[in-house]
Amino acid sequence: MLCKNTALDVFDGKVYDYLPGKETAYPFIFIGEQFSNDIVNKSVVFANITQRVHFFHNDFRERRRISDLILKYMQMIREKELAFKRNILIKEMTYRMLTDNTTDTPLMHGVLEITFLVN
Repeated sequence: MLCKNTALDVFDGKVYDYLPGKETAYPFIFIGEQFSNDIVNKSVVFANITQRVHFFHNDFRERRRISDLILKYMQMIREKELAFKRNILIKEMTYRMLTDNTTDTPLMHGVLEITFLVN
């Protein structure tokens, strides 16, 4: 929920919880895969949760726009983390830009991975 709400805050385009069909207008954000790893100690259970957020654009010349959007998203996630105080801690954020040839038009595909520590 944090990832989708943040996407809606920083992006005035479409945000999806699923990978939309070919007819979808670009650019768009897809809140993608999530992975969890529990950490158990004597008195409490923590979890490392990694969320992938995908950013797509159908104009490869718009690399800067996607990069700026990802950086703005990362900044907003860090600000929202402060609102949670101690329940959610961002451990790591990494992103990469990929060329995507899964459609007839080459796409710019940004992938942001956010790892949270949750208690």
